[in-house]
Amino acid sequence: MTQATIVEKHLATVTNGQLNKCTRLIDNRGVAYYKVANSKGALGHDGNLIEYTVTASRHGGIWYIACTCKSGKSNSGICWHKKASVAHGQEFKAAQLQKQLNEMTELQLAASTVAPAMVAPAHIELVSKAELARQRKQADAYSRHVHAGLDAIADMKAMRAAMTRKAS
Repeated sequence: MTQATIVEKHLATVTNGQLNKCTRLIDNRGVAYYKVANSKGALGHDGNLIEYTVTASRHGGIWYIACTCKSGKSNSGICWHKKASVAHGQEFKAAQLQKQLNEMTELQLAASTVAPAMVAPAHIELVSKAELARQRKQADAYSRHVHAGLDAIADMKAMRAAMTRKAS
């Protein structure tokens, strides 16, 4: 079992407080990574908040997650920084999918409200009914896929909220 698989199995234990300590950043190559504040709010020798960097990389089809904390450096366990970063990343992706779904819904609504009597200018190519039906079918399939992903993330958030309430 890979470390990424182990991290994913423990995502429900991530609390909202831990998520709030995550900051998503993009490096100069366009790759996302996380800075995660330490759990105690401790300051370093320089007076700045101690933060750990969490990165993910894929080698040979397997995801590896690294953290600069003591546990992450020793590879002795799965630190909460890794779990919180992965959970934050999933929520970020869910928000992006929701945004795409909203935009797609707006486009579908706009397309369905176009007056049938409208005549297209000569320089615009009309789409056949068959092509339009194919595009709608493809959009509906994508919409179902997005909704399934959002449902899974909502379930994960509910489990996390329940775990947070139990811990309190």
